[in-house]
Amino acid sequence: MRAEGGKGEKSKGKFCPRCGRHAEKFYNNLCKNCFPETISLAEKLPSRFALRQCKNCGRIYVNDDFGETIEGALDILLRELLADKKMQPLHAASYRIEGRLVHVTLVMKVDDVEKIEKKDVELVVKTILCERCAREGSGYFQSIMQLRAPTKELTEALFDDVQQQIELMSHYDQHAFISKIERKKEGLDLYIGSKKVTMQISKNIKNKFNANVVVSRKLAGKKQGQKVYRDTVLVRIGEKKKGRR
Repeated sequence: MRAEGGKGEKSKGKFCPRCGRHAEKFYNNLCKNCFPETISLAEKLPSRFALRQCKNCGRIYVNDDFGETIEGALDILLRELLADKKMQPLHAASYRIEGRLVHVTLVMKVDDVEKIEKKDVELVVKTILCERCAREGSGYFQSIMQLRAPTKELTEALFDDVQQQIELMSHYDQHAFISKIERKKEGLDLYIGSKKVTMQISKNIKNKFNANVVVSRKLAGKKQGQKVYRDTVLVRIGEKKKGRR
């Protein structure tokens, strides 16, 4: 939405049809004082922000995304509002939490006209068990990472590195978790919820420790008519051996 006549141009000798005042610049055929009264976005905000908090991991979920805190989840909601074309001309949005209310401030901007609106939105947080925790608790996995090293100490060092990487990846991948750990004489077998995460970690370990990585695939069944495979990724350091074991 732009000022009539183009940005910076003046329309001489015209009067606002709403208030009757003379104006040199018009915005949708209205003067600078009347135009802001015709734009409003506060009414498009929901009456409540419904968030979901996992009773196990504590994450706050909003739509398909999540934050570590309520503030993080609300930040996601506001980013979605700013990106929504239906919320134009929204320029900025901020909030303040007070009890079960979220005091939202919207700043709209059209050309050189700015309008500020405020609205109180109810905050509702429902307790759930998120998909990530439910799958982790059920032993769900898509791949197995086999850690092999010449010494127990080196194997544990590898394991610590894997755990740190999974913790980082869990912030954007809900399947970044270890659902089961098998300690064997030859090393550790880690059951990981995501093939993508397993492959990325094994690649990182290969670059960091000069590891030898071998991937094998096994048919695990069918899902919706499609074959489902589980990968076993052997990560070995200190030796250059081929094969799974």
